[in-house]
Amino acid sequence: MRQNFYRLRRDGAKCYSYAESSPDNSEKTVKCRLCKRVCTEYKNDIKSVCFIGERVADYYFATGTRWSIISEKFQNLLLNSDITGYELKEIESYGWYDTEKNPIDIDGSGYKQLIVTGRCGDLRFKSGRFIKKCKLCNNFDYDDAQTEIGLGFDLKDWGGHDMSLYNNWGGNIIVTQKVKDLIEKNKLRNVDFELLSEFDFDQLRNPHKKKYFYKPWREHADYSSFNKDWTKVWEDYFDKGAGLTQEQILKQLDKMSKYFGIEEHRRVKPKKNKKPLSFLKILIDRLHFRGPAGF
Repeated sequence: MRQNFYRLRRDGAKCYSYAESSPDNSEKTVKCRLCKRVCTEYKNDIKSVCFIGERVADYYFATGTRWSIISEKFQNLLLNSDITGYELKEIESYGWYDTEKNPIDIDGSGYKQLIVTGRCGDLRFKSGRFIKKCKLCNNFDYDDAQTEIGLGFDLKDWGGHDMSLYNNWGGNIIVTQKVKDLIEKNKLRNVDFELLSEFDFDQLRNPHKKKYFYKPWREHADYSSFNKDWTKVWEDYFDKGAGLTQEQILKQLDKMSKYFGIEEHRRVKPKKNKKPLSFLKILIDRLHFRGPAGF
């Protein structure tokens, strides 16, 4: 029987809180002298993190790193279910804050770093062809990665672990069907899956990525689509839900208004070679929203 594998990732559509690594976990960029690619190097471990936001989650991907942090519930599920291919490491939490960096009473001391020890070889397509990579820095060729749909690996390169990493795709955890079923059954928060055999590096072609990443406020914040009826766009978005309530979406709009200053822009004809400006204040007024910022 063929086994399915999945890429485990954050559920960004639900707007959970996030983990921010301390300054000593800073990343650095280096340029490969062979392929000339500018790459980001991360430290292999996390010393300390803080958490931002009020929606508590079971899984985090710490900023400034390529590594994962999981809750006690997540830890116990892995330990009690004989999941293989990982280690847990103690980390220090130096606080939990709201989006305005005010301390809030949430305990983050039980979280640990999830270190995946299982491996499944170099990146290759499900067809079996390896994705081109640099012989010096080992980074894969992103242009070549977009030429086919679906990833896979030779079972000879896979150690049989429930959790694995590709050698040249750091931080992207590959899990078995067993792990996916356990997480979904226990309703762990902030976890999403992509079927590996259908994964597509081309974000415009990938239906999953379109659904996962698209939020109207991103396009609106970029001042794009000058002639778009934004009131209708947001009303349609409310109807679709996207995992958020209308109140949560409106709070995000108000946050954009406060922090990005979008309410100050006027709907004027854009100049040549410049992005058009959007108009958010009228939208909020039409929706009759007056409430606190951020969530």
